[in-house]
Amino acid sequence: MPIETAKRTFSEAVQTLERQGWEVINPFDNGLPVEAPYEEHLAADLQLLLDCKALFALRGWQRSNGARIEVAFAKRLGIKVIYEEQILN
Repeated sequence: MPIETAKRTFSEAVQTLERQGWEVINPFDNGLPVEAPYEEHLAADLQLLLDCKALFALRGWQRSNGARIEVAFAKRLGIKVIYEEQILN
């Protein structure tokens, strides 16, 4: 997915979740510049996830290598995984 499309998709999900009362951490706000290496972004995202009670998986997460890693990481640590289909319909 092109970066601008991903940013817009994440931003829309953040707005929707916040309207539902969730406190949201957006991985695009991980403190790194966009041009930082992928591995650094993934490490920063996993670090953010350590402070979360749940991970929200957007539709199509299975097609993203990073999202698959994040979901597996969350499950391994006992962090609840909520799938978009469960709450945004």
